Amino acid sequence: MHTRLTIPEQLKDLRVAEKRMSLQELSDATGIPSSTLGNYEKDENVDISLGNLLTLADFYHVSTDYLLCRTELREHTNKSVSDLHLNDDAVQILTDEKYNPRLLSELLSHESFHKFMTDLEIYIDGFTSPSQIATEDTPEASNDAYINGLLPLFCKNLEMKITQLSVEKKQTLKEIFSRSKLAKEHRKLRRRNPKL
Repeated sequence: MHTRLTIPEQLKDLRVAEKRMSLQELSDATGIPSSTLGNYEKDENVDISLGNLLTLADFYHVSTDYLLCRTELREHTNKSVSDLHLNDDAVQILTDEKYNPRLLSELLSHESFHKFMTDLEIYIDGFTSPSQIATEDTPEASNDAYINGLLPLFCKNLEMKITQLSVEKKQTLKEIFSRSKLAKEHRKLRRRNPKL
């Protein structure tokens, strides 16, 4: 997981890791003396002039707040919660900081997140392909097909290692699942058919 960088680390990371430039190349590109740029990357207490701050932000295509480590948002300004389409529970979880917000950010920006969300939607909503709908006549058969086919796929794709989780984390997962739509539907089906 990423840790929060200091201003000198942020500046050096942008120059070296992202742009792959020497101090002299950055100086030539921005017009800021290389000795000044070097001081910015070495000393956390050095004052960066407003002009240089704006020049560097424009050069790296990031916000000045990002350069100053005041936010982890590179370009986006603060968004309204309604623009993010989060419900009240999600906003409460994020503002309570019960969960590590950096970890959540990394999860959301991970290259496999789209696949994870697709699998999660399948798991939670019980999505089935048109061929399954056509061949499965009863809710029980459809549920069996779902559980026997999609759940193992979901677990494999997420590479869940439940046995390595602590008892507390297992309990948290159990509580989350027990409140899900799928769990409620499964309990209804089990009442009708105890063999499930």
